[in-house]
Parts: sequence; C-alpha cells; structure tokens
Amino acid sequence: RRVHGAPELLVLSRAGRTIPDFTLCYLLIRQSFVTVPVFVATFPVFEFILIHGRRAKIMDFSIPMLANWYLTNSMSVNSEGLLLTCSRNSIIFIQVDPELQKPFQHIANVAICKFRVTGVCFNPGNPTLFATCDDEGSVKIWSAKGRILSQFADGSPIIDKSHRTVKCTCIDWSTLINDAIISGDEKGCIIYWRYNHDEKVEYIPEKSMIHCVKFSPIHEELACIAYKSTAVLVVNIVNKRIKFRLRGHDNEITAVIWLPSDDGLHTASASRDRVLKIWLNEKCLNSVRLPSSNRRSSSDEEGHGKSRPWLTLALHGDRLYCTGGPYGEIYHSDLNNEFKLYPLYQSSSGKFHARSVFNIAIYSHYLISTGLDRQLCLWSLKDSSNQGLYSMFTLGGFIYSIKVSPKDPYRVAIATSDNLIYLYNVRTCNHIQLWQGLHSKLSAIAWHPTRDNLLAFSTCDGRVGMYDVGCPAKPPVLFTTSHSAMVYCLTWGPTLVVKHKSCEINGVDHNELNGHVEPSNDVELTTVGSNLSKCEETDHSCNLYSVGGDGLVFVGSV
Repeated sequence: RRVHGAPELLVLSRAGRTIPDFTLCYLLIRQSFVTVPVFVATFPVFEFILIHGRRAKIMDFSIPMLANWYLTNSMSVNSEGLLLTCSRNSIIFIQVDPELQKPFQHIANVAICKFRVTGVCFNPGNPTLFATCDDEGSVKIWSAKGRILSQFADGSPIIDKSHRTVKCTCIDWSTLINDAIISGDEKGCIIYWRYNHDEKVEYIPEKSMIHCVKFSPIHEELACIAYKSTAVLVVNIVNKRIKFRLRGHDNEITAVIWLPSDDGLHTASASRDRVLKIWLNEKCLNSVRLPSSNRRSSSDEEGHGKSRPWLTLALHGDRLYCTGGPYGEIYHSDLNNEFKLYPLYQSSSGKFHARSVFNIAIYSHYLISTGLDRQLCLWSLKDSSNQGLYSMFTLGGFIYSIKVSPKDPYRVAIATSDNLIYLYNVRTCNHIQLWQGLHSKLSAIAWHPTRDNLLAFSTCDGRVGMYDVGCPAKPPVLFTTSHSAMVYCLTWGPTLVVKHKSCEINGVDHNELNGHVEPSNDVELTTVGSNLSKCEETDHSCNLYSVGGDGLVFVGSV
C-alpha cells in the first residue's frame, strides 16, 4: 500500500525476507529530515519489500504471538536470558536484557509441529538445549546455539513418541542427570527418558490428566506429579513405585514444586480452589488460601474474558512466588519465617496484568510473567514497590487491519481476530486494549481524518461502530443498521452532492433536498444505491463508508 506522506514509497507483499507469523514490524524510513513509519501486518509465510526507500532501516521492534493459556510449562528461560514461550504450534524466541535497554527483544517464531505446543523447558546444565512437548504426543529435544533454533547433525531434532497419539501436557528436565527428561500426558502416563542411553520407563500411577511434573533436585529418581483428579504423588520413576500420596486438596492441582531442605522431601502444591499447601513427606505442614480481591473490573461485569483460577509456583532462593489472583496478583512468602502470603505485585493500572497470570519464570533477579490479558511483563525482585519494570503486549490472532493515526505517525491501531483493538504508541511503547462491545472478529478500522480521538471499526458479523479512544473505558457507539455479511472495507469520506437528476440514494429522489444528502442527527447508516458514481463529493464534513459482503455500501453520519 502507498505510504501516507511519501507517495514514492510502496510496500509489497513479496520479497526475499520472511516475517514471522502474526508479527507486527515497524520500519523507519528517513528521507531528508522527514521520518515516516510504515507498518506491515503479516500472515503465515508472508513477506515484504520496500520499494524506493532510501536508507531504509528496520528497527529492532516486533510484537510476538500470545503464549498458550492454562498450561504449566508454556514458558522457560535459561541462564543467558533467552526466553521461550509456546504459542500455538510455534516456539517464540525472546531475549531478556538485564540492563533494560531493550527489556524484551523478539528474535524469532519457529513452527516446530502441526499441533499445539504444550510445554518447553531448558536443560539446567546446558543452556543451548531445550525440550518441547505437544498435542501430538511427541517429546523433542532442540539446540538453540547462537539464540537461533538449529537442529542436530542428522538434520532433525531428537524425538520420542512414546505417548503415541495421547496429548502430552507437561515436561521437565532433571537438574541431576544431564540427559534425563520426564513428561506426562492427559491419560496419566509419565515417561522417563534418557535419550543418550536409549533408556525409557513408562509408568501410570493414576489414570487422570497430569498438569505438572517436577524432578527432585536431590534424589535423581524421584518426581512429584500433580493430577487433575486432586491427587499429588511423589513417585520413584525408575522403580515404578509410589513413595508418598499427598492428600488434602479438594480441587484439581495445577502446580507442584520442590522446596529447599536438607532431606529434599519438602514440596509445595497449588490447586484451582486457590489453596496452597506445604508438605513434608505425606504430612501437610501449612495450608493457606490466597487472599480474595476486593477489586472488580468491567470485564467481569460484561463477562468478557472471564478467567478461571490458575495457580503457578516459582522459587527464587528462600522465597516462594505464587500466582492465582483474578486480577493479576502475584504473591510471595519467605520460607524461613512464618508461612504467609503477601501481595508482591498488584495491578494498579492497565499497564501491567489485570487478569489471571498463567506462567512465571525467574531470570537473575527478574520475574517474567504472562497471563490472560495477553501481556508479557517484567518485574524486579530487588524492588520493594508494587510496580513492574516493563510490559509488552502479544497478539492472539491474525491481524486484519493496521491504521496509523493521521495526526500522530507513531500511534497505530491494530485490529485482530481475537475481538480486540490495540492502540500502540511506538515511541513510548504504551498500549491500550479496546474490547468493550466487540463480540466478533475485527475486519477493518479507520481513523477519523480530523478528529484524532475517533476510531471506526467493523466486524465479521457486519456491525459498524466507533470508539472514543480518549476514553478507552467508555463503550463504543454502535450503528443501528448493520450489514448481513462481513464488512470488507471501511473509510471516512466527504458528504455527497447530487448532480444528476437520476441519482437516487436508498431509492429516494433527493432533488428535493437542493442537491444535498442531509445527514441524520442520530448515529445511523444509509444505503447508497448503484448510482453513487454520479454523485460528487464535498470537503466540508465527513461520513463513514462501509462495504459489506452483502453487496451494499452504507454511509454513516455522525
């Protein structure tokens, strides 16, 4: 498409460089003293080229795909700050900068299978190796040398398909044995695999879906398993024997973790009824329920994106971190003192988590989290305040439309297939999500040419409306008339002046209106007939034009 303000620039959809799936790239074009931003929305395996761009420079900025929800192992980080997240059938590579110059630098998206990736974990002793599991039932080992996904000498990853066609749900890598991996599936089967020794042990201690499995950091043959059936088991995987059965939870277990102790038999478990328990062998030492939140959001009142509780555990030294608050709260407890949970991070603004957090990972003295609100956040474990350091939004669906504000070239609106409009400022990295009143996929958006606070949108079910982006919490104005099919094009244009005697709009001869089509005071759409080409345009006001799959062109007046 032509670039506004620089007609000699043209962006095509085919060239020699591939943009990752669902990625938004920002290009900075410098010509003389003018800076012109160009935004490119990409679909799978689409490419782009910039024609006639002098000294064109690609900025180190892109927006990755959304991490998969309601999974315990969908995120992992190694000692070098390389963060991996599972997104659909891909692995997302993000580099974490400890100096915070660029806190999150999206490196690449790599599709590794045809099915959803359900887990990823690094080798604790070798930061260049990581393992994945997926809905196909496969466990794969990959090499990430040089922060770029590479394969082994034979041209393919090391693959184990012992789970066969059963969906693999979680995975873990032993800290004691360099080539030992354990995985669990939805039928309750756990598989212990030492890939260098071609050794496998298959064991089904309980027939229920496994949410989480963790190797013991002290006893190399012990593993702790969390089941959907409310069971928590400590098993000897090599001998196929249950060592402890931890009873006391009344809801499905989402996370387990081994705690630092001399005997190595202290564990913690968390369930979906927001209960956290500390265990020694089979004895429950402490039990606490996460505090209830007094906050209430408009998203809950409208039922948009209402989340189910999901608790995740992480350990940093002697401090235990736990998620589970409905509004993005993260709690912590000092294991050396009385076991109590304190809110470490609570969202006080829309910049950080405002809905459930699914995964947390710890790198150096930073905590990384991802949640239902499609945000990737970075927190400091040295800072005693309740505010995070940086947040980055991710994309949960296809990008159907991108529009740059005519008043601010660094402000961009992004319409996606997950019923959201993102307003992003490239210069400040601030973003706003617009979701109220959106009950279908977005098909098109259009900024008002003179009123920079008005953003029109259309949906795949034929609805057309407008947002006042200056008040993002305010619901949109929806037009009373709607298309009977998907809206393919949406644009602002001038009012119509009837010049031909036979020009009719909506089947009415408008010669009686002295040549003008008078707009209504109400927000509504008017059908424009086939003689639109005989009507000339004026430049004193704007109407909203929409073209639908039903073959109709509607004109809306505001």
